[in-house]
Amino acid sequence: MAKLISKVYGDALFDYALENNLIEQTYEEANDIKYIFETSKELRDFVSNPIISTDEKKQTLQNIFIENVWKGALSKVLSVFKLDSLIKGKNTKILSFLYIIIDKGREKEIVSIMEYFLARVREYKNIGVAYITSATQLNDRQKELLEEKLINTTNYKQFIFEYKVDEELISGLKIVVGDKVLDSTMKTKIDTLSKNLRGV
Repeated sequence: MAKLISKVYGDALFDYALENNLIEQTYEEANDIKYIFETSKELRDFVSNPIISTDEKKQTLQNIFIENVWKGALSKVLSVFKLDSLIKGKNTKILSFLYIIIDKGREKEIVSIMEYFLARVREYKNIGVAYITSATQLNDRQKELLEEKLINTTNYKQFIFEYKVDEELISGLKIVVGDKVLDSTMKTKIDTLSKNLRGV
């Protein structure tokens, strides 16, 4: 059910952005919205609270996402919702879109709706997302070579790279792009060997 809701609303936002030539701008703002809701449990709880009126929820979102907010109110919003920084949008249409989500009682799905929309835009622009886990921190040259290799060996024109270090891997890399996984880590090799030995 949640996936269907994300798809319906995410597709609607994508169609609107495409028709109005606002793909880039809406992508940036959807990313900001996703980040803010992911990093503030207090904001998620506030917006999802059925006791709080829809008008109050909308006013709070307006205070967060519209540029020219009175500084006193802004600092209160930041402190209440424990937001370290604020990324303010210029496209009030996406704020109207958030209002629709609230009116329909789908506040708990805001993050997943934004994730779906962002994925649609990346698919449209042929941008892949690569999650790379290494046993040690990769240097800039290693990242550059890895990024070149992925672009040359896939159909994507561009990549967004998410790097993570996990010392338990011992050595090697784990690369996840979509549903494809390339795992050359020593930990996986040892685990595979152990399984094979148990079967002997």
